[in-house]
Amino acid sequence: MRLRSSPSAAMPAASSTPSTPPELRRRRVEFLSKGAKLVGELVWPAERRRPALQSKTPQSARGDNGGEESAVSPCPALPVSILAHGLADDRDSFVLPRLAEELATRAGVASLRFDFRGSGESEGAFKFGNAATADGDPADLEAVVAFLNGFRGVGGEEGLRFEVVALLGHSKAGSAVVSYAARRRGRRGAGEGFSAEGEGAGEGEGAGEGEGEGAGEGEEGKDPLFVPLIISVAGRFDHTDKRAITSRFGDDIFERAREMESEGGVPLTWRVGSRPKEATPEGGEGEEPGAARRKVPPAPSRRLLAWRLTASDLADRLGTDMGALCRGLPRETRLLFVHGTGDATVPPSAAERYRAAAAEPAAAAGAADAAANPPAAAAGAPRRPLLFPPRVVMVDGADHNFTERAKADELVDAVVEFVSEGLLRE
Repeated sequence: MRLRSSPSAAMPAASSTPSTPPELRRRRVEFLSKGAKLVGELVWPAERRRPALQSKTPQSARGDNGGEESAVSPCPALPVSILAHGLADDRDSFVLPRLAEELATRAGVASLRFDFRGSGESEGAFKFGNAATADGDPADLEAVVAFLNGFRGVGGEEGLRFEVVALLGHSKAGSAVVSYAARRRGRRGAGEGFSAEGEGAGEGEGAGEGEGEGAGEGEEGKDPLFVPLIISVAGRFDHTDKRAITSRFGDDIFERAREMESEGGVPLTWRVGSRPKEATPEGGEGEEPGAARRKVPPAPSRRLLAWRLTASDLADRLGTDMGALCRGLPRETRLLFVHGTGDATVPPSAAERYRAAAAEPAAAAGAADAAANPPAAAAGAPRRPLLFPPRVVMVDGADHNFTERAKADELVDAVVEFVSEGLLRE
């Protein structure tokens, strides 16, 4: 594993997993994004092994006399990371379940894995090119952050509160998390972000009794939906390369998409889910690898994905400018880009291109930047350099999905160390 960062930014050694792993608690949750129900799983340590954070949003309590509400001290909040899956995957794909367990046992950090709209168990239409569109994957991420901000524990966990400290995205979601971060205004800067729909309260099992958007008012000049730690794993930087599209769908895909636009697009069926290499559990014929170990039933919806690729979807993909989005990141954002040198799906050079674009102080928002990142353009003044140099970790020989256990180990270690260090500095 090769770490590229400033000399002063070396990460501390990861804490080893306890000999007796702490008990983990899990809860299925449901909430809304753009009117569609999203499904996810919360994982958190039953015993909090590190100091809790202070909640961004003060709580209120009614006085003994039943009169006006009076402010009370903020409720301690448990740090939580959001883990987002890649293209045509789901919340149990890639190494996301393992990351959830490692973050909880080694760093005391909770996590929420969820299915994007149109994937896994979530409702909505699956889209190919919406990693950076305001109403696409970033909107789903905003819904998750708002849901967690407004989470009120149930079932013996009434005092449970969360503070979102990190966003991790793999592959397509590696671009989505950067796009989300660029659309926030951070703790001090200006900018508008894209509007929350007020759907963060959620519904169904584990939703608790959220309060509207769940975002709260936040401190003056501070975006309550800002997330300080952004981790992009095998994320694509150049979305304008048509060869990456034609190699997947055929040389005539653009023509076919235009011809079939009136019919809803080109019909496609994909076998979904990228799973790490594990032995199939005993008696588990037809089960997904690792399902027995994770004690989660295999979901039939994770087998085949039927969807339609439209010309507008392709146009959204080609119109994505990650460089402009990187130049609009809030200064307080801490960035980690992880990529495998053996990735044959997304060029490994993407990680360094992300780092360079994020580290570049934008002299002024040009026309391209303004089109790709309206919040940055609305901020007016050019952004000064990031406060923390972006980091790049290259894992030698790892493929796009880090399918070899040893390569996945390096990825997990890098993520746990980065999040742990970020909490210490926050």
